[in-house]
Amino acid sequence: MSTVPNKIWLYRITHFKNIPHILKYGLVISSSPNANLDFISIGDNNLIQTRRDIGVTIPPHGSLSDYIPFYFGPYSPMLLQIKTGNQGIIQRPQSEIVYIISSLDTIEQNNCRYIFYDGHARDGMSTPYSDKTDLDKIDWSIVKEKQWADTEDDIDRKRKKQAELLVHNHVPITGIEHIVTHDDNMYKFVCAEIKNAGLQIPSKASSKLYY
Repeated sequence: MSTVPNKIWLYRITHFKNIPHILKYGLVISSSPNANLDFISIGDNNLIQTRRDIGVTIPPHGSLSDYIPFYFGPYSPMLLQIKTGNQGIIQRPQSEIVYIISSLDTIEQNNCRYIFYDGHARDGMSTPYSDKTDLDKIDWSIVKEKQWADTEDDIDRKRKKQAELLVHNHVPITGIEHIVTHDDNMYKFVCAEIKNAGLQIPSKASSKLYY
């Protein structure tokens, strides 16, 4: 069992060119009528396809691709792959990657349906949950760590690091609490886009959330 934080922050990364669409429609799945036709993917395309084929065994069911995934902490293995270009991922400077940050409180206030997994949702060892009393099943000692490689003492660190909360179908704009960038140049871009959209979403530059 693991001590659950008082406030549960949720982290999602995206390419900066996706920001204008997000500020107009919120976060949407690829099958949404409001899907971004010019969406720039920063992930593993094979994994994206795999998520379409994996069914969710608890309500509201569907497949993993019917959900918007968030991690419970920064420094995701995917961000490191983007930085290094390992395992076939397109290498990009971290300055192009923007954090969309929410919290479980905000997701609930927006009446979003969600589930969560105690590890990477694709991994057969991970278990899905929908009851908040099960949040102690997540290993909170690892989800926020920058060093998450498996060790001899714990060969399951990487899977547990990637515990995720998945929001069904859509996260509205009001479900976004903060936007964080790597540097000041991208911060200025995000601030301009927020202003153009007529919104007031707190944002800042913080390289501390990056590798």
